[in-house]
Amino acid sequence: MDILESTEFETLDTDNSDAGIPSCRLVHKITGKSISIAGCVLEKQLKTPIGHLLFLTEGNPYEEALYIHLLGSDLILLDSIEISANYRSGLFRNFKINQP
Repeated sequence: MDILESTEFETLDTDNSDAGIPSCRLVHKITGKSISIAGCVLEKQLKTPIGHLLFLTEGNPYEEALYIHLLGSDLILLDSIEISANYRSGLFRNFKINQP
């Protein structure tokens, strides 16, 4: 199964105004289609055989959350997870793809 780095998406219109989960509008550069999704900073994007795997953070290293989203090729959210802990710092770095 090939997993490749991608640059097909960009984030627009981040919304951190209320006390809820920070979110953004994720836009597919080629088709122009978009989806609202949790997270503000697009840290890494990968193309997989079943769609796109996206890693987004809130952009606050002092109390960071990592959102991992799996989008189908038609930009439908297939699965999502948040990794965070209250009052804990976090940084997204040193990402590596290990394939056999």
